[in-house]
Amino acid sequence: TSAKISHGHSYDPEHIGRAILARLASLPEPRDWSDLATIWDLFDDTPGKHYMLPDGQTGLALSVGPHGELLCSVNGEWQSVLAADAILG
Repeated sequence: TSAKISHGHSYDPEHIGRAILARLASLPEPRDWSDLATIWDLFDDTPGKHYMLPDGQTGLALSVGPHGELLCSVNGEWQSVLAADAILG
C-alpha cells in the first residue's frame, strides 16, 4: 500500500527522510544493555532456535544476554555461550 492511499495525501520522501533522521538524532545513545533490552526482546527471533555450540553439543536458545552472549539450554541446564552456529531448518 502507499501513504497516499492510506492517508489520502502525498508526502515528500526527502522531507520524511529528514524527519526520521532528526527523530533518531534526538534519541539518547544507549549506555548499557538494559537501555536496549526491552526493545530488543520485541523483535528478537533467537529464543526457540537450535544452535551448534563450539563443543559440538546442541543448545536451545533461551535469550540473548547482557553482553551479547547466547543464553541456551543444553540437556536442561542453562549455559552462556559467546559464539555458536545456528542450525537452520
